[in-house]
Amino acid sequence: MSIRHRVHRVIYVPLDDRPCNVVHVQLLARMVDYELVVPPIEMLGRYTTAGNADAIANWMLREASSGSVDCAILSLDMLAYGGLVGSRAADVRTQLALQRFEVLHALRQMLPNTPIYAHNAIMRLSLTATSDEAATHWQLLHEYSETQGRVEALGQDHDRQRLAELETLIPLSILGKYQACRERNHVINRRAVEETAQGNLDYLILAQEDAAPYGPHVQEQQQLAALAEQHDLSDRITIHPGADELGQTLFARFVHKHMEKTPSTYVLYSQPAHADNVAEFEDRPFSETLKGQLQTVGVTVAEDPAEADFILAINPPAPGARGDYQQEAAQEARNKQARVFFDRLLETAGERRMAICDVAFANGAEDCFTQ
Repeated sequence: MSIRHRVHRVIYVPLDDRPCNVVHVQLLARMVDYELVVPPIEMLGRYTTAGNADAIANWMLREASSGSVDCAILSLDMLAYGGLVGSRAADVRTQLALQRFEVLHALRQMLPNTPIYAHNAIMRLSLTATSDEAATHWQLLHEYSETQGRVEALGQDHDRQRLAELETLIPLSILGKYQACRERNHVINRRAVEETAQGNLDYLILAQEDAAPYGPHVQEQQQLAALAEQHDLSDRITIHPGADELGQTLFARFVHKHMEKTPSTYVLYSQPAHADNVAEFEDRPFSETLKGQLQTVGVTVAEDPAEADFILAINPPAPGARGDYQQEAAQEARNKQARVFFDRLLETAGERRMAICDVAFANGAEDCFTQ
């Protein structure tokens, strides 16, 4: 008589319908023989068309009631607004988004002992650009947000002057829409912390979408961190940069917890002096971003490569922009550094597994590192 292996079942509500949020998580699930249950693709929306948040909530409750569930991984942006792009639009009123979160309590009643992980975005410094005119507004809003943050933090006169100029360049309707979205999303993020305090969520990532070292998000993060600390949730809520990878991140966390494994890694930088550079579209030194991501996934850092399960090779954020390295001499210097680094990586790793992280530039790998 053979014993049938029970496949572990995970309910998964993605951030949107893109491969990084659906297909990549499905591939991870197949690697460990878990069943990932995802809403029908037509419910998820497509780019500027928001997903059907209410239909997805009903689908989620049906799946939770239909059989054993080992974990639920939820995008709160999808449940509240219909996805990431929906979170940057003013279509969903605050009260409706709050009402939609009532499904979390219903889900917990159905799954009292099942881990429920969730993530929600802290709004980026602009809206979604869907046309040339909107792209201009996107750039102005981004500068407005960053300049406003600099004024509040540093109080320099030239920043005050530029802020006043930007307020005349941005249409009041666009600025009002942006500010309304920020205010609503911050209320929803506070509610997500409260849902965690009430036990409806076991783990929550508040992920900072595209940002900068200065801006309104800094104060929002501080307020959210203070609220988490007030509820003694510092070990169940993390705040760090991120967006599209969060479904994969939380799935990996569940696998590690479920299998009772805590992998360890030895971090090897191609240029250690650049570890604390701030990557484009982020708000903190890269080393801090890395620390937050490793903590969320459930990986510890080993001081000795001999004690690590795998080697994490990192090409850290380069100073300046990609265009600064287009000259032949600069390219050759980077090529040489890459070759030296990979020789060092192979020597350090030996027979151990390796993971490679190339974040030297935004929106695309560095050619010499890839080659």
